[in-house]
Amino acid sequence: MNTTTRRDLEWDLDQRPLKDLARLIVAERVDRVAVVADNASTLAQLDRLGYPVEPGANDGNAAAGQRNRCVIAPHLSLSLLPVRNYEYRISPDDVEAYARCSGDWNPIHFDDAAAREQGFEGRISHGMLFNGWFTRLLGTEYPGHGTLYLRSQCLYQAPVYPERDYSIRVSTPRHNPAKGTYLIVAQLFDAEHGHHASIAYADVMNRGDLAADHDCAPPRA
Repeated sequence: MNTTTRRDLEWDLDQRPLKDLARLIVAERVDRVAVVADNASTLAQLDRLGYPVEPGANDGNAAAGQRNRCVIAPHLSLSLLPVRNYEYRISPDDVEAYARCSGDWNPIHFDDAAAREQGFEGRISHGMLFNGWFTRLLGTEYPGHGTLYLRSQCLYQAPVYPERDYSIRVSTPRHNPAKGTYLIVAQLFDAEHGHHASIAYADVMNRGDLAADHDCAPPRA
């Protein structure tokens, strides 16, 4: 579902535990959380969630009588441009091809017994395969040719199993047409159970957008 309504949340980390916040963010598809705590060391726990942090936090230097504050931005709901939806499925051949390219032959990717010893249902795919899918999308389809990475971040919240169906929601919570910049978020879901497997963030610039704008400019007199 497309949405241009941002879902904000306020959270007192001294009164409500981090694990409850983690569950609520994904359950409610929260975009922005303003978190407060008496001690800066308490706010440092937010690093464990892995979500982007907005600039402007007081960095543990709250003025006398004020509480420490930090804003995290999961961006799981808002999209200024149309949401894109995809199906995703990894094959054993995909896993082997990645291992040949990367040299990562970790047994948990190829041996069910080895994977079960680590607590998984069976062999799992390399997490970077999803990142590769995202890179292909950005460079060839959306925004498309001319796209350059400025910054990237990815959370791995659950294993991805080969030959299991997943879905991907791609949203754009920030877009500056004048600069050709985007913040694009790809959420990977287990298609059967609906829970997040991965969330990838990409700050990108599309030079093709800027070139197109230049081509459309009226000729000088």
